[in-house]
Amino acid sequence: MPDQAPVSEYQVPVSGGGSLWCWDTGGEGEPVVLLHPGSGSGESWPYQQPVLAAAGFRVVGYSRRGAYGSVAGTKADADTASGDLDTLADRLGLGRFHLSGSAAGGPVAIDYALSYGDRLRSLTVSGSVMGVQDAEYAELTAALQPDPFGDLPADFKELGPSYRGGDRDGVTAWGRSTNAPGPPTPSPSPSRTRSPGRPWRPSPCPCNSSPETPTCTARRPSCASTPVTCGTSRHMSSARPATTRTGSSRPRGTGY
Repeated sequence: MPDQAPVSEYQVPVSGGGSLWCWDTGGEGEPVVLLHPGSGSGESWPYQQPVLAAAGFRVVGYSRRGAYGSVAGTKADADTASGDLDTLADRLGLGRFHLSGSAAGGPVAIDYALSYGDRLRSLTVSGSVMGVQDAEYAELTAALQPDPFGDLPADFKELGPSYRGGDRDGVTAWGRSTNAPGPPTPSPSPSRTRSPGRPWRPSPCPCNSSPETPTCTARRPSCASTPVTCGTSRHMSSARPATTRTGSSRPRGTGY
């Protein structure tokens, strides 16, 4: 594990009695906010954080509602995940920033770009179905994730076969970090339940409302569960596609 840049940690209150645990390297550089995969948290970025900090960026990671260190609050009163992100950005005084979302962080990133695009310097989405809602794309996603895909172990869904077979120690470390207890969190009121907020605003295919923010979409060729960039040119015509070498949608333990 590489040495980490020093950070300050915060609990940021959000609507419905929720609270987001986050860390911030601080400094005067352009901010970069990292959005974790569904099985991840603000702890998912030990390889990216020191590299970005050394390059002069102010790096911010956080856990969405109900993930490591964060409190979900009440579902009925919760904002969207992109609304929560905007609250966090205001609280940290980020101004305009770069946003990067991996896997389940991708739809949140795209919703944020569509809802608050004037706050973004750039948008990167990797290994994600992106929240596209049109029927053809939904059919493709369903074909790649047939029942009982949702009930399969997290490491099978999140880690590519080459990585699972080639780095057993890394898979073990990934499992430990996924199940690690979080830092102390503020206790929700007894009248509140720990249920997640809406992950993003379901919306029509983004081809009708493509973000104006400079955008890069990245795919993982070993991933068996997310559509490849075949749909990118149609659904996000302004995006620049790229391919990554990693075998995991959660970079902790993968070394990329």
